Amino acid sequence: GGGISTLRATATHAEMERGFECSGLRAREWVLVCALLVLLCGSWLRGIGRGEVHLMADEARHALNGVFVLDLVRDHPWSWPLQYSFQYYGKYPAISIGHWPPAFYFVEALFYWVLGVAPWVSRLAVPPFAILAAVFWYRIVRCYAPPELAWSSTIIYACLPSIFLYQQATMLEIPALALCLAAIYCWLRALHTERPAWIYGTAFLSAWALLTKQTALFLGPLFLLHLVVERKWWLLRSKHLYIALTAAGAAS
Repeated sequence: GGGISTLRATATHAEMERGFECSGLRAREWVLVCALLVLLCGSWLRGIGRGEVHLMADEARHALNGVFVLDLVRDHPWSWPLQYSFQYYGKYPAISIGHWPPAFYFVEALFYWVLGVAPWVSRLAVPPFAILAAVFWYRIVRCYAPPELAWSSTIIYACLPSIFLYQQATMLEIPALALCLAAIYCWLRALHTERPAWIYGTAFLSAWALLTKQTALFLGPLFLLHLVVERKWWLLRSKHLYIALTAAGAAS
């Protein structure tokens, strides 16, 4: 009996330690993370203004979709939006918002509005999401591992050839990745703290990810499977879960 009690106490202490690590970062860690992000920005932004949009035919369409959203907001044809869209498509048949979700294009349109319409501006809308992805990757790993492992894994993530390729292209992969990682982090915090704010954060970011790229649908099965593995059945009795699911479904 004493051995079992000691084992339970040790497990509880380990869970408390893991929860503390997941709840926040020390000042020294934030300094190291910020220094890493500065280095990453320097490498990611290098050569971002070189050339036209050329990575597959999709990149040109993603770039033009942001221009369409900017023109739509500027012209505000709210009394005849469909006719405006048809006429716009007749002039620029590369727009394809109906093929991809529209969330990223509003961010892209904001960059166009501030800096002007140019290929490099469309690409500049992607690195903030790459930085966001690096931050949440670090936070997720930090929940389960010491700072050294989290820091080194973030460096490995940032140096992946696919990350270098897509963070300098007007594509949806990096924005979708960042939002999915943010939603996963909120989900982990929701299960650990049982606070409604993290449940709503998970739902909001999941809906935003789905409105960025359809592949974010994997989040639903992932969360369900993780719920079963962790046996956090209290979540199914929480009214906040169903409110969040309803709001996310309506937004999507």
